[in-house]
Amino acid sequence: QIRTAATDLLKINHPVLLAGMNVAAGPRLAAAVTNAGGLGVIGGVGYTPDMLREQISELKSHLVDKNAPFGVDLLFPQVGGNARKTKYDFVSASQ
Repeated sequence: QIRTAATDLLKINHPVLLAGMNVAAGPRLAAAVTNAGGLGVIGGVGYTPDMLREQISELKSHLVDKNAPFGVDLLFPQVGGNARKTKYDFVSASQ
């Protein structure tokens, strides 16, 4: 275990974060990184909310600790103005 401010903040054992790379690094790899004590991340770019929901469900199905942290990379085309509303709408639809 390597403790840093990042590991404490993210509640992980090792300062290892998987980059979300859509099909190149999917739910199984993200779950493996999380299971090993890092932060597994899946890419959410280009997925509909239903597709993203499936990716998250698959990732969770491979987790040893069902409460372990993981991440989802999302890109938002707006900055400022309505960006918060856009993020809220997208995240709410994917839950």
